[in-house]
Amino acid sequence: METTTKIPGAAEACISLFSEAKFTANLAEMATEELLFIALASVRVNPTQSIALLNKVWERQNKYGFLPAFQSNDIPALPLAGLILEKIYRSVPVGAEIKSHFKEYVKKSLSNHQWWYQNAADEETSTLKVSYDWEHAAIKRLVTAVFDNDLLVNKVEGDTPGALFNAIMAASNESLIHLGGKLGLDISDLMYAQEMGIYCVDEQYWDNSMGTYKVIPTEYLPQPLNELILMAGGIPTQDQAEQLLARLCIFAELDQMALEFPDGVKTTPQFMALMEQPFFSWLLINGLLKYDMEDMAEVVSGFFLKKFENQPFNADQVFLSAMYMNILQA
Repeated sequence: METTTKIPGAAEACISLFSEAKFTANLAEMATEELLFIALASVRVNPTQSIALLNKVWERQNKYGFLPAFQSNDIPALPLAGLILEKIYRSVPVGAEIKSHFKEYVKKSLSNHQWWYQNAADEETSTLKVSYDWEHAAIKRLVTAVFDNDLLVNKVEGDTPGALFNAIMAASNESLIHLGGKLGLDISDLMYAQEMGIYCVDEQYWDNSMGTYKVIPTEYLPQPLNELILMAGGIPTQDQAEQLLARLCIFAELDQMALEFPDGVKTTPQFMALMEQPFFSWLLINGLLKYDMEDMAEVVSGFFLKKFENQPFNADQVFLSAMYMNILQA
C-alpha cells in the first residue's frame, strides 16, 4: 500500500503535546484505549514516552487480569492491547529500550484475554458476548462524531455476540499469538480459543445465499460496517472476504475494477460519513489489508487522511494521530 509519507501539521501538533505538562497531568483521566493509541503514536518519536504510557495502562490491571476502561472503575476496556502492542513492536526504532519490556506487556495482555474468556464466553458457541450498553459506551470512547440515525440499527436488549467486539478480540488474539511465539511464551490456550472463536462466529453468522454475515439485526454498529468489520479479526475466508468487498463497492457505488484515489472518487454520502469515523475506518483498513485488498484500503484511508489534514485536533483527540501514522505504515 503506497500513500503519502508526510505527517500533516495536525499530527505533528498532536505529537508535540506529548511532552507538555498539561497533557501529562491529564493521563490519569484518559481512557485505557486512548492511552494505548497514544503509546502507538509516540513510539516512533519518543519510545520512552511509550513505555511510560504502557506502564500506566498495566498499573490499572488487577490480579485476575481485568483491565478497566478508566483508572478506577469496574467497566472493562476493549481488548485492544494485544493489537496495539504488536503494532508498537513493529514500529520500535532499532536499539530502543522498549523491546526489553515487551515480554511482561504481552503476559499482562494474555492475562486480560483469559479474563474475557472466563467471563464473557458462550459455552455453546465459543463466541464472546457483551451487553449492548457496554459496547455502546466503548464505541463512544473512540468515535469522535455522532452517526446519523439512519446509519444505526435498533437497540437490542441483553447480551449479544457483538461483531465489533469479536473482531477486535480476534485481531488482538492474532497479534498476541505472533508476539507470544517470538517471545517464547505459552500461547497454546489462546491458539485454541482463537481457532474455535473464528470457526464458531463464521459458522453461526455467515449466510452463504446472501454472501454476507447475518449480524445486522443484533448490532449497534452502522449497518454497512456490520458486514465488513469481522475482516479486521481475520474471520472470513478469502472467498468470503471477496464477497464482502463486492457488497461494499455496491453500497458505496464504487467501481471495483477501477478504484480511484479520494479526490476522484464519487460515492454515497453514507459511505463518506462512515469513512470519516477514524476508529471504524482504521479497523476496516487493517481488515482489508489482511486480505491483500490494497486498492480498497488506499481508497478508505484516503477519506480519513484527507479529513485529518483539514481538522485541528486537540489533546483530547490526540490518539487520532496514532491511527494516521499507523495507516501510513500500513
